[in-house]
Amino acid sequence: MKTHNYLYKQNQSIEEVIPEDSRSDKEVLILIHTAIHKKEEAVELAKQVKQRYPNGVILGTSAMAVICNSQCSENCLISVTELEHTRVALTHIDYRGKTPLELAKEVKSSIVKEDTKAMLVFASDYYSDISRFTDISYETEGLEHITLVGGLASSNIQLEEPPFIFTEEGGYPYSLIAVTLSGETLTTYANVTVGHEPLGGTHVMTKVEGNELKEVDHTEALTWFRNTLGQVELIENIEVKRDTKQDVLAHFPLLIEGKDKVSRLVKYNKEDNKICFYFINEEESQSFRLGYLSPYTTAKQCQAICKELSETPVETIFAYSCTHKMYYMKNCAQWELTPFHNADLCGAFLSGEIGMVNGRQQFLNGACSLLSMAEQVHFISIDEESFGKMQMLDEDFEELYHYVIKNETESMYQQNSKLLETIKQQKELAQKELFYDAGTAIPNLTKYMFDCQKRDFDKICMISIEKGHILLSRFGDKIFQDIFATNIRQVQKYIKHENLSIYVYDLHSFFVVGDASFDKYRFQDICKKLYKKFGFLTIDQYNITLMNDFAIAISEEKVLEKVRLTMANIHNSGSRFLIYDSSLNEEEVVENEIQMISILNDAISHNRVVPYFQPIYDNKTRKCEKFEALMRIVGANGEIYYPNQFLEIAKEYRLYLQLSKIMLSKVFDYFSNRSEMVSVNISAYDIRSDEMVELIFNELKKSKCPHNFIFEIVESEEFRDFDRLMDFTREIKRLGGQIAIDDFGAGYSNLLEIVNLNPKYIKIDGEIVRKILTNTSNQAIIETIVFLAEKIGVELVAEFVESEELQKKIRENNIRYSQGYYFSKPISLEDVEKLMEEKSLDGK
Repeated sequence: MKTHNYLYKQNQSIEEVIPEDSRSDKEVLILIHTAIHKKEEAVELAKQVKQRYPNGVILGTSAMAVICNSQCSENCLISVTELEHTRVALTHIDYRGKTPLELAKEVKSSIVKEDTKAMLVFASDYYSDISRFTDISYETEGLEHITLVGGLASSNIQLEEPPFIFTEEGGYPYSLIAVTLSGETLTTYANVTVGHEPLGGTHVMTKVEGNELKEVDHTEALTWFRNTLGQVELIENIEVKRDTKQDVLAHFPLLIEGKDKVSRLVKYNKEDNKICFYFINEEESQSFRLGYLSPYTTAKQCQAICKELSETPVETIFAYSCTHKMYYMKNCAQWELTPFHNADLCGAFLSGEIGMVNGRQQFLNGACSLLSMAEQVHFISIDEESFGKMQMLDEDFEELYHYVIKNETESMYQQNSKLLETIKQQKELAQKELFYDAGTAIPNLTKYMFDCQKRDFDKICMISIEKGHILLSRFGDKIFQDIFATNIRQVQKYIKHENLSIYVYDLHSFFVVGDASFDKYRFQDICKKLYKKFGFLTIDQYNITLMNDFAIAISEEKVLEKVRLTMANIHNSGSRFLIYDSSLNEEEVVENEIQMISILNDAISHNRVVPYFQPIYDNKTRKCEKFEALMRIVGANGEIYYPNQFLEIAKEYRLYLQLSKIMLSKVFDYFSNRSEMVSVNISAYDIRSDEMVELIFNELKKSKCPHNFIFEIVESEEFRDFDRLMDFTREIKRLGGQIAIDDFGAGYSNLLEIVNLNPKYIKIDGEIVRKILTNTSNQAIIETIVFLAEKIGVELVAEFVESEELQKKIRENNIRYSQGYYFSKPISLEDVEKLMEEKSLDGK
């Protein structure tokens, strides 16, 4: 799945906007949102786009403005999404004379399938029952599981035309248009940012007729709003773009009780002298609270969405925001899109948005609704620096604040319990949650980026607890958080008289920074003293001594990026105190990582994850009847990539499980009808994944010879949940599979825990085996392992057997199995079959 966004401006030709080589016969989803066309012009444009994409499914709406690659524009968006495995279906239905339930059922029968995952829905001519339609859709069997996003098409007032929807076949008045996306491989994520904060107490819509709000708390609505908001004369908002900032009602939406994040905007109709909801009908007896849009609450919600999206497969993101927000909180409306610019986010500004709130679709006002989709395991990079550029939100906040001061009356003041103080306190609370680490109350990475806009930080010392993830596993979140906070406080106390600042970076790292005015030699000297004093830090309360790693970058541009690279290089340097050096080509390392991510994504897409097999020689029978399966990646040009080149990158960028799934499926397929045994490495990542565990169990259940499959638990890896590991191994053995411990002697695991796993095999770490000819300590370790194995009744496998002399020593130590290049390097399945036919290892 790949989306290409094109911004079409007035009087351009298609050839100027969409490159000729983009023409495609593939099935594509095409969204056209326009703020510059009348209906007939938009249909003509759609016809021209259809000629470029004859198999394209086109859905179009009018809009007040569009979003193209995370930027707002008052032009026309043409968004083309290429689909590999996803099917698209479109329908348009005249909603006149139909109840919301009838409409929902008609949509379902027209285009919804069993594997439909998402639906984009838009309505023309201000369909007043869209809120009820949204609720009914969730309650209709067969629709409740579908991610629903969209809203009311908006119009550009200057064109003097009602909002419309269209395809290349024409425009559809008083209609709803919907497109479904279906497919087993499709994954979706949806959420909304609203940012509304409540003010004052709860009220009730005591009388409603259609879209008119007649009474609030048994008081005439017009009187109630005038008393509450202090406006003697309410302004009629005829033109949203021109009048919104002057309209008091636009600044104080009604927050619906019992519907999380749902709000309603109301307007004053001067001709009829009444209060009405924007474009929709509302229900009587609905409770609500007055609210306002807080830019910082929006930022807080956006940050939470970014965190979830960074852990979710994403290839395309659509966004639908509110026209009101664009004009009375323009900075906020623009800012909340910027973290996603790496995903080429696109969409439009509508007159009301359908979004997913806590797993249920709702119709909202003043929101920004996001829908992400992916057919493959592909992750986007969130622009973290966007959270450092929130000064623009202060402009929106100050405008709101002064607006309240200007319009506040004694009635308004009393009604909302010191309104100005409430707004200030809510801003401070939102900023605190955005800018401070919850566990330590120390400023966080977001606050650092925010402060960077005002201060020229060019010196940084990052301090990271070595093997912090293992300590976190050992002590648990609460105690480790206290350990981490103690670590920071000790450093903070030491530098308290220096003009330096401290920020939390992640769960076990923080950094000290200085700006350009701080002497660089002084900063380097302080870093050395910090390392000398806190390189080892004893915390008596928990009877632990921390090892802290120090990475330093001084007088550098993009200083945080440089220190990140330096910290990453610490693990390869053998040093725990490292200063950034441009000659080390650390940027090249990052570039290689990016290239490898592309190779891995390509391998997943084209099924080029391939198992190779290394023979395991039986020293008792003098035969080879076992193999270890090892993952290889085949590049587009046939080049082979090995685990040391890609495995850590795959784990860091959340591609590992997808690789492992393909790998395991092939191993089960290859060995389902063979007589030889095969072992596969199982990591903590695999066991933590319900999908992977289910795949393994199901394959064992189907296998005629489950005892031929051996699962090697990597002993050098940290398993946080040992109970889950025990449950996994017990079920493997119950289903007939076997368990081995890999890299024995290399890890941190408790020996008793390993014994409790009751493995069939233990594989001795290769670094111990390869030196037993020259190192008496290694020989002593081997003898101890052999003694232990005999006592607990397990078979041993010696890895890294690379010479005849080493193999002879292995036999002398009564180790049952040998594995290594002396016998064979890892080979393809075809070579396995040749080897078994030739029996070339027998008797070696």
